[in-house]
Amino acid sequence: MPYYPDALWNRMLTLLEYRVEEAGRYAVSHVPRDGKWGSYSKTGANRTKTLRDAQDRVNYKIYTLGVARAVWLCDPEGKTRQRINIGVEPIRTSDLEAAKALLAHYSNPPKVYSDGDLIWANRRMVSYHHGTAHTVPFVDVYDGRVSFGSKTSMPKLSPLYISRNDVVLVEATLTRWKIGEESESSQDGQNAETSSRAARNMGWTSWKTGFELQSITLLFEGPEDIADDSESEADVGEI
Repeated sequence: MPYYPDALWNRMLTLLEYRVEEAGRYAVSHVPRDGKWGSYSKTGANRTKTLRDAQDRVNYKIYTLGVARAVWLCDPEGKTRQRINIGVEPIRTSDLEAAKALLAHYSNPPKVYSDGDLIWANRRMVSYHHGTAHTVPFVDVYDGRVSFGSKTSMPKLSPLYISRNDVVLVEATLTRWKIGEESESSQDGQNAETSSRAARNMGWTSWKTGFELQSITLLFEGPEDIADDSESEADVGEI
């Protein structure tokens, strides 16, 4: 990945060591191994699928820095897909290995993530209202090319602007989903409220893990003339 300037490389070195423990924000190589899966909140919100800090105060927010090699955010008409994906080639091999180890550590039973050279983050963009599915637009795309800072300080971009070979910072949570017989109830078209009650009754005994996309920040526009040999969308696990 030689096409970005030295000044950007220096900025990225700082981001690679990012960690703010009280806010649960970590670069992918620094995520603690004592996180806890969330519980139901006092209002009944289901937080059991998202990894939180050991005190169950905040969700872990995990940052991956690298080059976008596969981007599936919008359909050909520019509308948000029902399931969005981005595959990032991290700028350090150690970050890829850290991501695989993190997913394996929090899976049950532990699963070895050995295939592929991209870190994938995906998210279902479907909400339900009175049993009808609606696709929710993905709007958390930020422009950090000139100045990187808080989200409120950076301009927003259309998801259409993110392209393969761009240097991006991807923010994700670590999410789990049930496997085997436990996952069947989520496939029968029930609305969100009914599915939530079913999940509460079943509990968690075995699950896979993945990164659920929260935001993308563009740091540098990549060239168009690099051959794309990335994995296809079909290789990405469902969340």
